[in-house]
Amino acid sequence: MPVAKTKLNAAEQLHQLQDAFNRQKEEIEALKKAAAEAARKNAKTSRKQNLIPKPNGQAGKNFTIQDEMGLRHDAERYNRLYRIVKDYTHEYLSVHKTISQQNRMRLDEAIAIIGKEFKYFGKFEGFWPTRRNNDSELEKKAEASDRAGATITELEAATVDSDEDEENLDTNNAKTLTQKPNPLHPICRHVLVFPDLPKKINARILSLYSSRQILIDEGGLFAPGVYFFDQQICAAIRQEEHKDQYHELGRKQNWPENINFFSAYKRVLHMRDYLTAMITDKTYLETSDAWNSFISDINHKIFAFSKSDSPLDYSFALLGRRCGFYGPTGAYIINSTITRVLANDEQKLGYALYGTLDDIITENYERFDDYDPDCELISLREFIYFVLTPYAATLLISDDLDLDMDAAANVRHQSNIFGDVMQPDLEDPSIESLHQRNIDAMQGCSSVFLPRLPSRRPHNGKPADSANKTIQDSTEEDVKPKTKAPQASKSEKPVQLTTKPYILSVADFAEPDPLAKRKAQAEKKKPEKKPVAASKVNPIKSEYTTRSKTQAQAHTL
Repeated sequence: MPVAKTKLNAAEQLHQLQDAFNRQKEEIEALKKAAAEAARKNAKTSRKQNLIPKPNGQAGKNFTIQDEMGLRHDAERYNRLYRIVKDYTHEYLSVHKTISQQNRMRLDEAIAIIGKEFKYFGKFEGFWPTRRNNDSELEKKAEASDRAGATITELEAATVDSDEDEENLDTNNAKTLTQKPNPLHPICRHVLVFPDLPKKINARILSLYSSRQILIDEGGLFAPGVYFFDQQICAAIRQEEHKDQYHELGRKQNWPENINFFSAYKRVLHMRDYLTAMITDKTYLETSDAWNSFISDINHKIFAFSKSDSPLDYSFALLGRRCGFYGPTGAYIINSTITRVLANDEQKLGYALYGTLDDIITENYERFDDYDPDCELISLREFIYFVLTPYAATLLISDDLDLDMDAAANVRHQSNIFGDVMQPDLEDPSIESLHQRNIDAMQGCSSVFLPRLPSRRPHNGKPADSANKTIQDSTEEDVKPKTKAPQASKSEKPVQLTTKPYILSVADFAEPDPLAKRKAQAEKKKPEKKPVAASKVNPIKSEYTTRSKTQAQAHTL
């Protein structure tokens, strides 16, 4: 006998209808997702089919890249695109290796970046024109290197950021190259990439040329660093053409164009605890942007770097040590002041640095090149130049803009070219007077400019951690801090320092009174005369006697 169905009440009917509605809604959502996925796959397939394929054969022999790119009758645009690829080739790849010898990951990264930043290349399957032009450019450089018998280093070429190649370089109204004699013609090996040479050669370009000429006088036309300065001159020409754009960029980003270098000098004098922490504290060093950028720039080849006769072999590192909107002038005075701060304890800090680096490499040996137990690793002199100088600049930027260290490091990297343009390395009496103060303060101190040692391993029972002791400051004035220290980086762990580190702001210092020192000396009682000791030659003066020579030797350390 069939069971009679129980009649549902209104509430149960409503619940049943709601369940049915929810099931139908889930089915509809599933169908929508399936349709969207199918549309995405179809679009991807369709887009791939619409991409311009890579032609078979050899460029120049079986086909012409310009024709295959559809630019047979638009040589101006093709030349702009070629310059873009060439600039990125210099920036990301080693120009003394052919494309088959390049690091595969770095090559793919460079091609992907070009394809992403310049939409025109997106029409081509795998961005093949960039790879072909990379191959052509690298082959030319490798052949030039073989003919010259010189090793050509990785170089950075300045670029103007944009999403479209047409707007990258304003050459729509480009003029033909001037036929007038110009002193830059024999200097710039890539002069033809510019629409025109500047009629007026500014002081920055002349300063670079002077530094280049010093290297040529000492080592010949193919001396290490000559090619680097060639590229810097080219970059300076291009940046000069777009100087107004850099002014506008600085205003938008709130980067200062006028910098009080006296304030920066004073603040660096009070960074001892930060600087010694970078030398003696492994964790603090490993988490710093300045160190990680340096290691990346030398491709983790720390032993090869140490044994190199010239740091100009590592031009990525030279470019990576720049000091953001403080520019080359800031880097000059920061490096000089750090040298003064650490000069008293060069020996102890050198051993401490060796121990710190040795621990880092031992724990991460797979990241570095082949271990050399007799290698010095990095001398304190090089460490100051390549690591502590950009690190101190990051601290200054952190204080100036009230940023944490991560954000300040990003600003330093982003404002490097802006600093090159606004704060070029030029002769300035006020800057030279600050540098002279540092030289005077180091009289009688052991200097970080001592010759390289065969090894930094401790000898005669000297402990490597002896530099952890508190070191007496040698600043000219005893100034109490009024501002807080820069905010700690999100990735950095707090460091236990011997004294509380601090950074001073511009407001803490008045402009120096040239008569104050004389008045103070006049009020003091004259000291008793002591026998005059034999004069010592200041080892720093040999490299810092004149400004023109400084610029070239600053790169050769």
